[in-house]
Formats: sequence, C-alpha cells, structure tokens
Amino acid sequence: MDELLKFILEGITGKSVPFSKSENKPEQIIYEINPENSEIGILIGKNGTIIKSIQNILRIRGKLENKFVIVKINNQDQN
Repeated sequence: MDELLKFILEGITGKSVPFSKSENKPEQIIYEINPENSEIGILIGKNGTIIKSIQNILRIRGKLENKFVIVKINNQDQN
C-alpha cells in the first residue's frame, strides 16, 4: 500500500512527497503526508476533491487487506 500512495503522490505532484505510516491498532493504518507548502493546495484540490479521492483509493485497497486506512495532510508551516 506504501507503493500505491507513493505512485499517486508522484503522479499528482511530479516529484517525491514524504509521508509517514503508523499502525495504532493491527487493523488500522494512518498515513500522514508531509508536502512542501507549495504542494498542499495541489494535494487538497478544490473543495478537497483530490485528497478525498486519494483516501477512497487507499480505503478500497485497505478493505482488500482487511485494514482501515486514514490519510492526513500535515502542514509543515504551523507558525
């Protein structure tokens, strides 16, 4: 599933976007995407359509693996 997220992010932005993965429970995976400030708008999309689509794709893949997937975007500039 990591490779799928990496492929999607590189396809959207044209470059590698760092992300982290954590598993709080055995059946739950949380991905936190850490884009540069210039890429945040691209990854969210108008009215959140892009990030919702990414979440849907990963949740479908997660269902095949009996996992619940959560995708978050972290803003690096939190001043």
